[in-house]
Amino acid sequence: MSFRLKVLIMSLAYGFILSFSIYLLSLELNKDTLRKESIKRSSQYALETEKKVNTYLKDITLKLDSIESSNIFNKYYNTKEINPILNSLFLDVSNTADNIMQLRFIDTNGFEKIRIDRNSYASKPFIVQKYKLQNKKNRYYFKDIYDLQKGKYWFSKIDLNMEYGEIELPLKPVLRVGKVVYKKNKKIGILIINIFMDKFLNNIMNTKLYNMVLLDKDGYTIVESAKINNWCRYLDHKKLFESKLKDDLNNIISNDDFTGKYFYSTKIHLNNSENIKLVVIPKLDYFKIERDSDKYNVLWILLGSILLSFPLSYFMAKLLSKYKKEVEHLNTTLDNEIDEKDVLLSLYQQSNSILFRWNNDEKRTVSSVSDNVKGLIGYTKEEFESNEVIYSECIHEDDLPKALEELKKAIKYNQSFVSHKPYRIITKSGDEKWVLGNTLIVKDKNDQIVKFVGYITDISH
Repeated sequence: MSFRLKVLIMSLAYGFILSFSIYLLSLELNKDTLRKESIKRSSQYALETEKKVNTYLKDITLKLDSIESSNIFNKYYNTKEINPILNSLFLDVSNTADNIMQLRFIDTNGFEKIRIDRNSYASKPFIVQKYKLQNKKNRYYFKDIYDLQKGKYWFSKIDLNMEYGEIELPLKPVLRVGKVVYKKNKKIGILIINIFMDKFLNNIMNTKLYNMVLLDKDGYTIVESAKINNWCRYLDHKKLFESKLKDDLNNIISNDDFTGKYFYSTKIHLNNSENIKLVVIPKLDYFKIERDSDKYNVLWILLGSILLSFPLSYFMAKLLSKYKKEVEHLNTTLDNEIDEKDVLLSLYQQSNSILFRWNNDEKRTVSSVSDNVKGLIGYTKEEFESNEVIYSECIHEDDLPKALEELKKAIKYNQSFVSHKPYRIITKSGDEKWVLGNTLIVKDKNDQIVKFVGYITDISH
């Protein structure tokens, strides 16, 4: 059987085996590949979710800013009796968004001056009558907001609304946002807005491809896609985050971003102490969709590999047959050249000349030296190449300046070769020897010196 036919048959067999192996291997590794890809996409989805949260919060703070900067508020805020126009302003702002649960202005003494309430999401907001307004000076949120710097915002925890010391039913998840109000660099009170969070949280938790979990700083579930452990810190089923990710809870809590084997977590940045973490876990639906897609891709690759095997095998066999003859010819030529090189190198090693290669650095360290260096200087090849010994340190101290000056002069005048005047070297045993040295200055294509090559001959006799 000819060489070309052998290559053709082997190439075809290799193509079939490779294609089938790729198919089997893809099926085997598909799960792990999908898992890694799912975690990567989970991180992207977490980033998108965080942007949604930031946009949502930005919209809330803009409402407070709009009140503070309005001409109506600036005109009537300090009157003893709150003007109906000011109440209308707060009512109009509340009507701009269905998620505003409560909007208030509280003076420096903690008294509610204006308060707009809404009983449920998207219901009609109303002005709370004066006799129902309360003093909030001792409430934690009044103290926290009042101590804020100008222009800063305060965010509460995301928790459940309470009425008369009890959790309100049906459950009303709420977030409070506030800021201190200054006029002419003097505090006049605080603005605070309560936001219904149920609809927004449902929107970010409900997704087809991921299970989402919001955790507080202690690892308790705030809300999750499954809704089983929602608000567990405040309800009877109070318990830490439980799932196959439980062992990673410490890593989730202590890291702003963390990539686990089955999930990705990131911090939701609120200006509060809650340190909320968003955990994104790919669902089984994610893997099913991606696996079905990958299965068809692999089948197309398998079919393409088989079809390509035929023409490639033919051309491969033809090309290798041609190269086989060329390689045989080159091997014969190379064997002859190697024999000649070995003879020349053997003759050089037997002479009393040493071949050095120096680096272009401050000490001219040795990058390589011929094996016979020990016979001349007493130090071994390894001692020079490991920089235990520097060649310039072997030159007699009276002769070293002259040798260096000759090299500097050659570099200055752009010479490529230096023949040094005879100088002395000190061997490892302390003996003096006279040598004759020649140095070749090697440059790169940019005319920069990259190394020095020289040979040194013993002329002591």
